[in-house]
Amino acid sequence: MCGIAGIINFESKIENHESIVNRFHSDLKHRGPDSCGHFYSSSHNALLCHTRLSIIDISESGNQPIESYDKRFNIVFNGEIYNYKDLSKIISEKFNINTKSDTEILLYMYIEYGSDCLQHISGMFSFAIWDNLKEEVFIARDPLGIKPLYYNFSNNKLSFCSELRPLMRSKQFDCKLNYQAINNYLITGSFHEPDTIIDNISVLKSGHYITHNKNSFLIKDYYKKNNRKKNKDVNRKSALKIIRNSFEKSVNEHLQSDVPTGVFLSGGIDSTAVLSIASKNLKMNTLSIGFQEKQWDESSVSKKIAKYYNTNHHEYIVKEEDAVSSLDDFIQTIDQPTVDGFNTYFISRFTKKIGFKVALSGLGGDELFGGYPSFERMKIMNHYLNIKKNVIPNKSLESIIPKRLVEKNNSRLIDMINAKDLFESYIAVRGIFSKKEASEIVKKLSGKTVDNFTKNYYEYKSINSTTRDLELNNYLKNQLLRDSDIFGMKWSIEIRTPFIDKNFVSTIKSLPDKYIFEKNKGILSEALDLPLHIINKKKQGFTFPFESWLKNNLGEKIINYTAPIIDNDNKWFKIWTVYILKKWIEKNKQYL
Repeated sequence: MCGIAGIINFESKIENHESIVNRFHSDLKHRGPDSCGHFYSSSHNALLCHTRLSIIDISESGNQPIESYDKRFNIVFNGEIYNYKDLSKIISEKFNINTKSDTEILLYMYIEYGSDCLQHISGMFSFAIWDNLKEEVFIARDPLGIKPLYYNFSNNKLSFCSELRPLMRSKQFDCKLNYQAINNYLITGSFHEPDTIIDNISVLKSGHYITHNKNSFLIKDYYKKNNRKKNKDVNRKSALKIIRNSFEKSVNEHLQSDVPTGVFLSGGIDSTAVLSIASKNLKMNTLSIGFQEKQWDESSVSKKIAKYYNTNHHEYIVKEEDAVSSLDDFIQTIDQPTVDGFNTYFISRFTKKIGFKVALSGLGGDELFGGYPSFERMKIMNHYLNIKKNVIPNKSLESIIPKRLVEKNNSRLIDMINAKDLFESYIAVRGIFSKKEASEIVKKLSGKTVDNFTKNYYEYKSINSTTRDLELNNYLKNQLLRDSDIFGMKWSIEIRTPFIDKNFVSTIKSLPDKYIFEKNKGILSEALDLPLHIINKKKQGFTFPFESWLKNNLGEKIINYTAPIIDNDNKWFKIWTVYILKKWIEKNKQYL
């Protein structure tokens, strides 16, 4: 895992490139503390920067940028290519490979296949390759959105970076707040790609690539066509075997590392599933966090699971005073506002303290196998939408529902009632503020009135499959994965997600819903023979006891800060959402 940044300017030469390089290296050092490097083209219109966290081929030969044998191409790469050893057998037949790194394999895959190389590689990535001959840059992001890539394109100049704030601080363009995106953040708790909190900075959408030269700027979706068709004829016994084999392959690929590796262990099915495979041939290191508040603490369950799989177990009990003392640093770390991530901040900090660079996470299991309450709630919403469409007209329905119930506290219930489709229903079910509340807060902050939530495209399948896609493409991609990247990288920790592997996701989507969405992820537990007598199936995961803390020392500071915008009798997660937003704007106002 690394940090990448660059500028491609076809309008004029890149001046003072050394000072730009120094700034990017300084701002991205936490992502890559082991080495740094850059490439500056002889034409003076291309600059690539890199900071390295060495995981595979930790020798100096793996430092970046890496140049092709003929000096035509240069690459900067953030991520891991998990099937690079298989690909190297193909590439080494035609090219002389000088390193043991996946970066060099990726470079020659592009040289050999062009953009079609993306159909062959499996991993998490964002990377940029400059072609000296064509004077063209190729930039791509992984299919599931694990690794971010932010960019600004204006006046035929492209600036890009692994994080948003270094791009703001690069002074390559002016920045201003995006209040439409802020409105969406207030509704959902995160920013939805391609939008960011900055009006003229976008996130390259997952599964997309950019090709840019002096004559054109092209963004293309390379992943959409690759979804696997349903295998309707498979029986449950076959499904068990397919899941087991596919997940074993994914976990084993994610274990590839030349440095010590750990597993985040929460006490639930997903992290235990990862550990069950990882511990087959290795004595694993497991890491957990717990709390003094017994209602939230699952450390005893984690210990039992760690003992069952004979791991080297490490535990950190997070206290309220830890949260209070770490709050400012947490805010300073945030690339752009998010209502989540405190959990990842602490477990990543603990991982670094123990001495690991890589940790496997169970993220994605709930999305793939229907583990969230949202799956049941969306079934109810689907029935409701059918009734509204086919049985009771909308106006008649509104007359049945008590007005006071709908308007109480600007409840999201009104958004659920008025939802026109499953996407609007999902946003209301998953939301934080109602549309009306969010709009009122944005007006207080900016004096502007914004539109309602920007609608994303979705394709209706079965209700469970549709909810899965909504979870993967919204909550997971825009919040959980982004938080994992920014807070893991804060502590120079590479967080890997075996559930969120393009081949495994494709395999699971191909299997019949009746098996995949069994209660309590029954098919996953059975396929991997998990110790269900130990696992807490109603786990809290890495959720923190914020509500309890907000009533004590942490709360007074936050409530006083948010009082001009939101009443202190609101629910804690609404107050926290506004606090994060206001703090972020305050800490970054010099760049706005």
